[in-house]
Amino acid sequence: MGPLIGVWIAVLGNHLWPEPGTEQAVGWANNLVYHVQVRPAVLRGTPAWPDGRDPPLSPLKAMLLADAKREKLVQDSAEDKWEMDRAALYPALGGDRWYYEFTYYAHFQGAAASGPRPSLSLIVLMDGTVPDPVVWKRADWMRAMEAGAFRPRSPPPRAVAPKAGPPPGLADAGGEARLWEAARHLLDRWAARAELYYRIAVAPKLVYGLDKLAVYRDGVWAEFSVTNPGPDRTYLATHWVVPPVSFRDRSGREWAAPKFDGCVLFGPPDAFVAVPAGGTVRFRSRLSIARGPLEPVGLAKRPAPARPAELAYVVAGWRTAYARLTDRGQARSSVFAVGSGQVAVKWSDKAAPKAWGLTTLVSGDGD
Repeated sequence: MGPLIGVWIAVLGNHLWPEPGTEQAVGWANNLVYHVQVRPAVLRGTPAWPDGRDPPLSPLKAMLLADAKREKLVQDSAEDKWEMDRAALYPALGGDRWYYEFTYYAHFQGAAASGPRPSLSLIVLMDGTVPDPVVWKRADWMRAMEAGAFRPRSPPPRAVAPKAGPPPGLADAGGEARLWEAARHLLDRWAARAELYYRIAVAPKLVYGLDKLAVYRDGVWAEFSVTNPGPDRTYLATHWVVPPVSFRDRSGREWAAPKFDGCVLFGPPDAFVAVPAGGTVRFRSRLSIARGPLEPVGLAKRPAPARPAELAYVVAGWRTAYARLTDRGQARSSVFAVGSGQVAVKWSDKAAPKAWGLTTLVSGDGD
């Protein structure tokens, strides 16, 4: 019986008193505590992040993986709605490995709430793993924490630098201090990028599909569709429905409409087009106020390059929409435009038809 008890004590000790270098995250909800522990052996098995490279796992993919895990652990209810509050990147094992940490909070829907809000913190490793938290009863976890159960068994040989600056003693070590500053700036940059990707992921979307491009000597027109996949009707101002689009030919060369070198100021919109929930409208619109044909980017205009009959396009960018129109004003919102595919291009050395304006509603529900 004695050896068996010794085995169980060793197992419990490995779980509660983690070895140095273990990364941890904690959250609580519904009187339960969600405690994540990632041990050094697991961290060493994840991909390294070489200097000057993109991280092995992009912030957007990490965020989507964390969101999926969050939905399995805690769900929205009539009283609470869970939302991501913070996304961050952290070094581990002295900077040899990195991981993401996403923190969620539950927002009470009924009225203003006081006191600590339910929260959940999840770790996403660079190999795409989202470790499952150990779920405790809150009272048991508090007693274990007060007893020092989650502190490492022995201090690490070298403390991990806090976010505010280099550890004591490194201030005069020029090379290491500069290395720390570079790492901190890199961390801030990727945290900001993760936050941007999260804003894009949760924003309302408009899906653009380009059907054809007509290139004349005095401008570029696109015929395209705009689909509203959301549950509510959306209104677009007719003076700004042009997709934020980029083009490439089969060789990878980028093409663009000429840019207008100046400032364009629009007055308050007085004409709108309604895009019903799940509905689609079609437009023909000029891609740039500047006059001129589609041009290759970064190449000399002479000799003139071949005119591609088809281009690959990617639509990605913010657009202003209106959720509600009343006599007193408009309820403005930001939506993210997305879309990709191939579009046929028709070239002409003539001027565009005089009847074509900046934007024309081809089909759909116009208001």
